[in-house]
This record gives sequence, C-alpha cells and structure tokens, in this order.
Amino acid sequence: LPLFSTDDMYESGTGWPSFKRPVDPSHVLKRPDPNAGATEVLCARSLAHLGHVFGDGPAPARERYCINAGALTRVRVGAGPSPNPNPSPEPVLGPDAER
Repeated sequence: LPLFSTDDMYESGTGWPSFKRPVDPSHVLKRPDPNAGATEVLCARSLAHLGHVFGDGPAPARERYCINAGALTRVRVGAGPSPNPNPSPEPVLGPDAER
C-alpha cells in the first residue's frame, strides 16, 4: 500500500523523515495519541504505527507527517524494492508497498 512519496518529503529540522501529505489520505489512519501530545499515524491496511502528524508543517495544509524511517520501504512506482537507495522515478514509501 503506497503511503508517502519522496515528492512530498522535506527537511523539517527534526531528524525524522517528514512529509507534507500521504499519497492517498485513505491509506493512513489518524488517532489521538495523548502520550505524545500529537496525532498517531497508522497504515490503513496493516494498522502498523508509522509515526505522528503535527500541525506545524508547510502551507497550505500545515501538516508535518513525522514518520519512523524503519516503518518505510523505498520502492519504485510499479516495481519491487530497489537495491539503489535513491531509485528513479520518484519512489513511493510504505511498509508493504504493492510490488
């Protein structure tokens, strides 16, 4: 299930992979996480914890999806995982991206 695209990745200064938005909003679930003071982000298919979303991201949505790097697999669109850490075209990132 594709979750995030490197097209939407940006440097947030947090040290975490940060994204402006998911590839498709229906591919992620959000729920309050009172322990983190944020909103938890989960994969809609596997319910795996991906990270958190905060309201201090870039315009227009102002969302910063702060995602655990270990929860993501870099794959080319329409292909399996690539041995190249920076494949082209722009990869889609997700825990179980369709191959």
